[in-house]
Amino acid sequence: METNKDKSKKAPSGASALDKIRIAIIGVFVLAYGIFVFLLLDKIASDEPYWTRLIFIFSSLEAITFAALGYVFGKEITKKIAIGAERAQKQAQKEAQKATLQWQSERTNGLALAGMIVGAFDGKDPSMLSVRNLAEEGGDDGSGATQFLVKKAKEFYPELM
Repeated sequence: METNKDKSKKAPSGASALDKIRIAIIGVFVLAYGIFVFLLLDKIASDEPYWTRLIFIFSSLEAITFAALGYVFGKEITKKIAIGAERAQKQAQKEAQKATLQWQSERTNGLALAGMIVGAFDGKDPSMLSVRNLAEEGGDDGSGATQFLVKKAKEFYPELM
């Protein structure tokens, strides 16, 4: 039983019939090629002009047959390459979207952290007053790490100013 999903993957009936006709024509050329090979083997002892004409006809038929086979196999290979490229593109788009969302999240978190640091040390955030007092009372190890953090937060996030 076919589902709707299976029906959507099928080619239109006109294209399918056309492909069947093409394959049938190619089959005829391959069959003719095989028959002609046996004919040539049978006529190996022929005189030179007749043999040359047979080889000329055989070469023409061979070129048409191999071109037809190249068309069939080339079409399938190209279709597979295109499908693979579409899948790779969709995967890359998903990964790019995921990376963008992650970047936005990290940016938001960084901005919030920077805002808390600047607010604590500029006295704008009363809930962070205890952190500021700790740094002023010697909680900072004297290396200026807290002031360095404030400076970098203001540098990286100028919208906090």
